[in-house]
Parts: sequence; structure tokens; C-alpha cells
Amino acid sequence: MTQLANIQIPDKRMLDPFLETLVRKLALDRPQWIFSWKKRSDSSSPWPLVTQKDAEGNVIKAPDGFEYLRAINVTEQGERLGKIWVNLRYGRSTAAVYSVESWRINSSRGNVRTTEKFDIAVRRAKKNFVRMNHDETMGKAEDAIRNGIHGTLRELREPIYRTSLVKDTVGLQKYVFCMVRGLPIPDEIRTTVETVFASEKYEEHMSRYELGNEIEDHQQANNMVYVVNQGGLYLCKAQGDITDIMTLDFDLLPVAWQERIAVLQLMEDHEVVRDVGYRYNATHFFIIA
Repeated sequence: MTQLANIQIPDKRMLDPFLETLVRKLALDRPQWIFSWKKRSDSSSPWPLVTQKDAEGNVIKAPDGFEYLRAINVTEQGERLGKIWVNLRYGRSTAAVYSVESWRINSSRGNVRTTEKFDIAVRRAKKNFVRMNHDETMGKAEDAIRNGIHGTLRELREPIYRTSLVKDTVGLQKYVFCMVRGLPIPDEIRTTVETVFASEKYEEHMSRYELGNEIEDHQQANNMVYVVNQGGLYLCKAQGDITDIMTLDFDLLPVAWQERIAVLQLMEDHEVVRDVGYRYNATHFFIIA
């Protein structure tokens, strides 16, 4: 059978016959969709989900060295639309079922709907595998960025906040007590405390702590902008703005924003840069306005 260009299967894998029927139908009807598989867990087997026999009555299995894939991811222009997989429904009777997963689906099973019917699986995939509009994209980006920066700022400030670098907190209190009251500081306590506070490690963590505070100050002042690169088009939304989303090419962004985005593009995910902002990932940024 001819392999369609938008079905991208890794070496030594082939679609389970039960899944292949659905995938080929959707791939022909939606040529802009890309069907691919990225291994997260073992979702393949040399045996087909539904037992099949050849003309001589032998059970069909994948060719030597190959396994059948039972799950496939669906994307369009880099955006993940959802996932399709096949499994067996256990109960009074064992039946093969199609499962369609999408963030647009809201059911008792979460983001997944299952069915034994081929036509229903096709309809569900076509209905729910729709690219996000700008409001949906920005809404999900805001949630992800807020959660991400919260964790990053906590990590930056935690060593100082919890005084984890100062092992002898009693000695530190004695040091401060003596200093405030003008009393002589015992040499042992002075050496221990000043060694910690004069170290490069403490200086580094204090700098990280202050950086976290500075970024949080910008957040609390609503002085930051959410930025999402959606296929070369930049969606921008000022922090605290409920509705207004700007959609601009990079060259039309304010120069200061261009510079901050350019810096963050060189950083690692979940990294904060002073006077610049925060990088959530390669396409999501939170920059200082």
C-alpha cells in the first residue's frame, strides 16, 4: 500500500491494521495534518490488536523486525491537535475500540472519547482536531507561563529564603546580636559566619534571589507582556489586559521587545534574565514591557 507523505512512521514500525484504516482515511481527507509517533511508552507489538488470519489460517503478525504501532499523534504546522490510538475494551465482551484525545474534548474520561464505530471516530477527530484561534492560544499560553515562572522564581529564591546556605543559624543570631549591641563577636562565630557570607556561592545565590524579586516586582506592577510565536506571527498580550491581543510580524514589534525576545531565544527553557524577562520555551516568552 502506498505510504502517504503526511504519515510519518519511524523505522521498524508500521501501523496496526485496525488503526491504519482510520489514519489513512483522515490523512487523505486532511492532507495538512501530520501523523507521527514519538515514543513515550511501549505502544507497539508484533501482533495486531485484532487477530487476523491469512488464507491458510495462519495468524498474521508484523514482518520480522517490525512492530505494529497502536498510537499516533496528529499535528498541523507544528501545533499538536491530538492523539488517536486503539485498544481493547474489556467487559462482558472484548471489543476493539478507537480512542480520540484532544484538549477540546471534555467528558467523564477527561480529554478522551472512545468508540467501536469507525465513522464516529472519523467525525470526532475532524470535529476536535482544530487548530487553536488566537484567544485559545493565548489563554493556554498565559496559564503555562504563569505556572512556569512561579516555579522558576521559587527556585531562584529558595536557598536564601530558607537560609539553607547558613548551616549554623544560632551562630548567625549570636553574630547579629553582638554586632547590634556593640559587643565583641567571638572569633569562632565571626569566622564561621563571615566565611559563608563572603563566599562566591552565597553571592551567586543572593544575586539570584534579588533577580527573582525584581521580576516579581514587574509582575505585581503589571509591567510584563505575554508573547507567543505562532508560526512566525507574534501574539502579544499585556499583563492584566483582558481582551486585547496584538498579532504582529517580528519586524513590526517595538524594538525593545524585539531585543528582549532575541535575548530569550538564546536562553534555556525556564530561564530568567534581568531587565529582559522569562523564557518558558522556544515559542512562549514573558517579557518586561
